Amino acid sequence: MLKSADAAQATIYVVGVGGVAGISLGANTCSGASPTKPAGASSSRLREPDLRGVANSVATDAHSRYLITYTPANQKRDGSWRQIAVDVPGGLKVRTRAGYFAPSPPPIRPTVEFTVTDAEGFVDVTADDLEVFEDGVEQKIDTFQEAVDPVSIVMALDSSGSMKKSAEALQQAAREFVGAVRPEDSLATIMFADRPLFAHTLASNHQWALDAIDKYQANGGTALYDALWNSLMHLKGVPGRRAVVVLSDGRDEDNPGHGAWKPALPRRSDGPGEAGGALVFPIGLGARVDRKLLERLASESGGEAYFPSDATLLDGQFRRVVENLRRRFVVGYTSTNSSHDGGWRKVDIRARGRSLVVTSRGGYFSPER
Repeated sequence: MLKSADAAQATIYVVGVGGVAGISLGANTCSGASPTKPAGASSSRLREPDLRGVANSVATDAHSRYLITYTPANQKRDGSWRQIAVDVPGGLKVRTRAGYFAPSPPPIRPTVEFTVTDAEGFVDVTADDLEVFEDGVEQKIDTFQEAVDPVSIVMALDSSGSMKKSAEALQQAAREFVGAVRPEDSLATIMFADRPLFAHTLASNHQWALDAIDKYQANGGTALYDALWNSLMHLKGVPGRRAVVVLSDGRDEDNPGHGAWKPALPRRSDGPGEAGGALVFPIGLGARVDRKLLERLASESGGEAYFPSDATLLDGQFRRVVENLRRRFVVGYTSTNSSHDGGWRKVDIRARGRSLVVTSRGGYFSPER
């Protein structure tokens, strides 16, 4: 009861009327009032004729109270008990509650999107098939569903000079990809050679993407990092599901003869995980691609990397991207760690008793305050 009174910041006046068994005078006074009558009262038992005086004393006390407010130096919303004391110069006695409970932090309810595969391909599962661990601590699944919300997709196509021989196959594969994208999904198209250029920004009109593909021309260097960065920045802040499909046949370079640029995409804390939270599907054509970089982009974002040996296989790689986007699940839970510290939380989703591979972004950043 006293905990409830503290939580409600209620003042309790307890009036004990003497009887055969007597009363206990050792009550806790955390609410700021005396167990028998307001401050200064004796602790003797009361007789019925005293009740009128007690009522007057309580009324006087209730109308003779002060209220002070302050901004605590400790701004943590951790639900902890904070002890307080009020001092008045001149030796006066102050009676107040012993403290207060700080506000509790709002619960953290992450959602994680993932795919499940075995040796033959994508697998359908239910919530009962899964276990979720956050930083090694098992979590209770609250929600589970197929990922069916619309997707905002940036398609970034390498238009450097080395793509001339593959141009026709790329155009055909890209057209089929656009045709397979659902009407409710949005598309943006970037062509990148010496620098990335938006053919058009996100739009539900997929004809714009087809028009951009028809105008595709290969010439210049390979500004791969800039294209990736622009793609991710274009998706940052866009609500809902997001994905980048990037195709390149080479390593990053500003233009022929100038060598590779320094990577503009650092690791997880500033990289693709933070910059838009988008899935990245790199398609590395041929043997000259930066395989390690493309695999890292896919792994850290929860996407998938593909490495066709020649342009005739591009069609199949784009189809795999479409299938991946359509065979995803979303699991949600209330985290057992309610700290709003902005830190990275590792999330491990496992299949119960089955040899399945679960692929996700691998975690999330907790909110700050």
